[in-house]
This record gives sequence, C-alpha cells and structure tokens, in this order.
Amino acid sequence: MADARIQMKCEGCGKTVTFPAADLGTVQECPDCGGYLDVPELTRVPTVYDQQTDAYTRQSEETERQLRRSGDQQEETERQLRLTGQQQEQTQRQLDQRDRLAALEEQLLDRVIRLLDRWEALATRADQALSDLEKRGRP
Repeated sequence: MADARIQMKCEGCGKTVTFPAADLGTVQECPDCGGYLDVPELTRVPTVYDQQTDAYTRQSEETERQLRRSGDQQEETERQLRLTGQQQEQTQRQLDQRDRLAALEEQLLDRVIRLLDRWEALATRADQALSDLEKRGRP
C-alpha cells in the first residue's frame, strides 16, 4: 500500500490531483490552485453531505471576506466624506475672509475718495485765497 495513490477532483479548480496513500485522512493543498482538499481515509468515502458542507463552508468564508472588504470600503468612503466636509468648511472660511477683506478694501477706497475730494476742495479754496490776495496787491 506504500505505492498506492488516490486521485480526486479539486472543487476549487476542477482538476484531477493525485496524492500518495500516506496522505489519506489529511488536508492537502491543490498543486494547481492552492485550494485545500480533504484527502479521505480508505475506510470512509466522502458523502454528498460532506461535499455540500465543505462547499457551504468555503462560500461562507468568501462571504465573510467580501463583507469585511465592503466594510473597509464603507469606512474609507466615510473618511473621504469627512475630509471633503472639512475641505468645504475651510473653503467657506476662506471665502468669508475674502469677503471681509473686500468690504474693508471698499471702505478704505471710499475714505480715500472722500479725502481726495476734501483735498481738492482745500486746494481750490487755497487757489482762490491766493488769487484774492494777488488782486488786492499782495504778492
């Protein structure tokens, strides 16, 4: 029985694989796809129930992996939404600051215009006073 071999079909990739009799009753890795295979004992032939249970277990594990991946993706999306919200708040603060600066600039320009108007009025009055002095005969 040392040279005996057992052949079985890998449920992961569908290929037929061969194991030595020494591997009976153990779990082995498929050389093609890396999936795990239960190498049955000679005294026990796998039943349909065993095969279905194995398939259910593999499907359950895959579903768990997908759920974890989905949860990770959801967390990343929420993190990005928080960052986007923070960026929007920062942009709004910058816009508010810009509006305040624009209003201050407008106030300053109005004040400069008023000062220039006053300066012009004073210059006109000074010119008038000089003209009046010249008419009276004073240099």
